[in-house]
Amino acid sequence: MRVTILFLVLFKTYAFGALHNDTIYLKDGNYIRCNIEEFNHDKIKINTSYSKGSFWIKALDIKELKSSRQFTFVFSDGSRNLGFIQHFNENYISIQTNDELKTYERSFLVHFRIIKKPFLDRFTSSFDFGFIFKKENSFQQYLLHTKVKYVNEKISLRFKCQINRVFKQNESPIKRSFLLTGIDYFMARRLYTESKLKFLESTEQNLRSRFSFSNAIGIRFVSNVKISGRASIGVSYNNERFDYNLNLFNSYELYSGIHLAILKYKDLSVEVSTHNYLSMSQTNRFRTDSELYFKYKLPKNFYLKSRLIYSFDSNPQIEIPTSDYVITNGIGWNF
Repeated sequence: MRVTILFLVLFKTYAFGALHNDTIYLKDGNYIRCNIEEFNHDKIKINTSYSKGSFWIKALDIKELKSSRQFTFVFSDGSRNLGFIQHFNENYISIQTNDELKTYERSFLVHFRIIKKPFLDRFTSSFDFGFIFKKENSFQQYLLHTKVKYVNEKISLRFKCQINRVFKQNESPIKRSFLLTGIDYFMARRLYTESKLKFLESTEQNLRSRFSFSNAIGIRFVSNVKISGRASIGVSYNNERFDYNLNLFNSYELYSGIHLAILKYKDLSVEVSTHNYLSMSQTNRFRTDSELYFKYKLPKNFYLKSRLIYSFDSNPQIEIPTSDYVITNGIGWNF
């Protein structure tokens, strides 16, 4: 009987150690046996044997941590590494990669997350859905939005799809469909190159299809707890077809883009982006596509999201409004 009890105690101790491989030492002298999932600017996400699911703790409360597992790291200069944490304290972090031991200031670290399956764990995706109904004119608006992203130490691949439909009584439906696929290649000194292919359909603009292919070079000019941002400049090839004319209209444009995460406070985040096109083959034509969105995290990876999408064309092909905007609200899920 004593042997059985001793075996169960030893088995439980071993199982606990196997399941929780990381240790966090706090400034108050206590420590936490846990599994570290993610570090994000000023907090760390962990799970323990006594918690229901995962939770965040402040990085300022941590004196040191130890882990034998592999993570992927992102730093404020845009560099990325895959490796093991050798040292982590208030002042610096040391990472063992395949080639060498690298040491950085703690303030230089932006993000890291656990890598269990080196290929699949680099994927992130989300899906959100919005619906608006008004009794007046039987107004109905639907929005579907999905995003998939793959990131490793050298490249970022992304796909985005957004479908918006508006129905009114005795009127033709308003259709707006947007697709994007792109690749970024990370270089030294916060620089990167990007290539993007966009598709847009908009019945309000009598636009049957617009394909835009752009190549640009960019820089991540800021990345810290409060704000992160990147900017790029390059050239774009534009191919358009309108409902009133089946001919194709081709043009070349100078392209610039900027993306800012201007607020990250607890579960709320605010981001703004704009993409600008100055035509080199059409006189006095300037286009811009901008987006502002608010996102609030909910439990179980759900979130609420409000989005304002604004488009401007200074010289459209026919007599239609130069500007167009869409406002959406919805609920989504990260997976």
